[in-house]
Amino acid sequence: MNIVTGGTGRLGGHLVRALLAGGEGVKVLVREPGAELPKGATPHIGDITKPETLENLIGKRDTVFHLAAAIDESLGEEIFHRVNVLGAENMLAACRGKGVQRFVFVSSISVFGNPDSLPADETTIKNPITKYGRSKMLAEEVVIRRRKEVPFTIIRPGMIYGSGFDEGYIPALKALEKGKMPIIGSGENRIPLIHVSDAVRALVISAEKDEAERQDFVVAGPDQLTQKELFSLACKELGVPEPKRSIPLGIAQAALPFVNALYGSGFSRENLAQLSRDRAFDCSKIKKAIGFAPKVPIAQGIKEMVAYYKSMKAVP
Repeated sequence: MNIVTGGTGRLGGHLVRALLAGGEGVKVLVREPGAELPKGATPHIGDITKPETLENLIGKRDTVFHLAAAIDESLGEEIFHRVNVLGAENMLAACRGKGVQRFVFVSSISVFGNPDSLPADETTIKNPITKYGRSKMLAEEVVIRRRKEVPFTIIRPGMIYGSGFDEGYIPALKALEKGKMPIIGSGENRIPLIHVSDAVRALVISAEKDEAERQDFVVAGPDQLTQKELFSLACKELGVPEPKRSIPLGIAQAALPFVNALYGSGFSRENLAQLSRDRAFDCSKIKKAIGFAPKVPIAQGIKEMVAYYKSMKAVP
């Protein structure tokens, strides 16, 4: 049986559907009865912050995918710690003594912050600059401390995109289509995107391979293009001119409340920061260890994302 936390989320939903399509049993931890799940998935009512609700969630030889997390940077440090750090601790405690096959922990490249040397890899010093990144780094430490009790694999995906990933991406496409999206900074910064289907494959394969046990992997897409290059691809699919104007990140963030009020763009300060950071990753470790390589080229993924955006516009 596969146990999935965060199974009603964006990545989690894709993972649950992929596991079910492979003919595997899936139990999803949900906080409230009546949660909408794919047909065939079994709900378990519980909360990662409430250990007593995790009893009977995990059985012998289960594989656990721990995706549930707080991500909104507007939340307080206490919430990030309680959900992301203590939540991981509670899940590991629920696994203890059960003989689980693998505890696959979904972390994030945000644990590295803005690396001094690029491309970064698993040996890069962790220096998170966000509350989310700090909480993920601390949660990783919890997972590693329990390594003798629970076999684990840590996956750090890049910036995941694809259907269902609206935050940041849909506002950017909308602004590009309207000619209201400037280049943030120089536009020469690299953005480590990974298509959701590739992120899911990395999780599934890492859970199956013995070589992935007690390993940590960074996973990004096959192409790590610059902000300008990504805008160019998106504008080509949208059939609009590429943005020529550029503004510094600080000015963009200062103007954000007015822009959101005027255009309803839906950007956050962190969305803009992610768009302007120069980050690139060497993902050779996971390929050498378990043979995983991403399949979706960025041009194909952007085409799909624009089609998804247009389909959303078509809905009354």
